[in-house]
Amino acid sequence: MLSADFGHLERDTRMVDASAAEWVHIDVMDGVFVPNISFGFPVLKAIRKATAKFLDVHLMIDRPERYIEDFAKAGSDYLTIEDEDGNEFELEVLNEFELDGQDYLAALPADMDEDDPDFGIILLKIMEENGEELFGSIDDDDELDKVYNYYMQEIFADEDEESDDGAEE
Repeated sequence: MLSADFGHLERDTRMVDASAAEWVHIDVMDGVFVPNISFGFPVLKAIRKATAKFLDVHLMIDRPERYIEDFAKAGSDYLTIEDEDGNEFELEVLNEFELDGQDYLAALPADMDEDDPDFGIILLKIMEENGEELFGSIDDDDELDKVYNYYMQEIFADEDEESDDGAEE
């Protein structure tokens, strides 16, 4: 999308939407992490409104963990995060949920093969620090077990209800 005419962003996005492309790649650069400055939340929201295509968003920004939720809410389907050493981490955002007054984000490591023994759901705690939302690991094992069990129960609740429909007891 960097080559789009920003004066006609909707038109250019609809052109991509009508093409054979399966997804739209969006590089987000903040002028600190990399020298260029590019898209922010309003531009991503405008692109999301103009296309139903899969939106692949690459965050090349300082402290990207501050903005994961914002970019997910703005319409990202897939986030690639790059750290200062150039390591990339790709997340497929599943959803955000609340448990006992604490917000969490669930994601999948989109850059891993499902057969990898380390593949699994990533659960992050959403915290606030100095007015900014940050994402952090859940370090307490009991909390992690509770959050994981709750999330598994929530995502499989629909399947359980469907399998119970029409079943005789």
